[in-house]
Amino acid sequence: MWYMIPSHILVALYIWLQPFPNYVYGNIVNYGNQYLVEVNAQYRNYDLSLYPNRCGVSLMSPSDLGKSVWIKLPSGIWIQCVSIDAGAWIDYYDLIYLKEEIVEVPNWVLKLFTDNCCITQGEIYIGLCPPENNLYPIKYNPKLELSNTYERPYFEWNKQQVPTKCDNFNDK
Repeated sequence: MWYMIPSHILVALYIWLQPFPNYVYGNIVNYGNQYLVEVNAQYRNYDLSLYPNRCGVSLMSPSDLGKSVWIKLPSGIWIQCVSIDAGAWIDYYDLIYLKEEIVEVPNWVLKLFTDNCCITQGEIYIGLCPPENNLYPIKYNPKLELSNTYERPYFEWNKQQVPTKCDNFNDK
């Protein structure tokens, strides 16, 4: 199922533009090497030096660009990244409804999960600090509504959120 011909089913623009819920689970997919992360961060004037290991990821909606993203490793430790890219509108149906993607991560992050080259399951949290223990992730499954037109969308991406110090976040 993973290697498939794109469907190019176009969802309604407002669905693609809505931000992700804060805490979700689903498929974590390979984004590419660190060079790709660096180039996209530079293009949007995002500063990767503010994040451990210069971690940048691609979320599915452009509304989440520049936001802090926490990825929960199998060990329970959270790593902090910034959203430097977003899924294309034309690919959104495939990404969300068929592949159930929640984030695309650089090679080195995926290797913290699995030896599989391409995909694993996991949790992410979008926010300045990771969630408290009493919160649980949800599966992102927005209502499906198809677009009846194609007008090239224009949007300005968000300024980068500046990370804050999160006390004892990996002790949770």
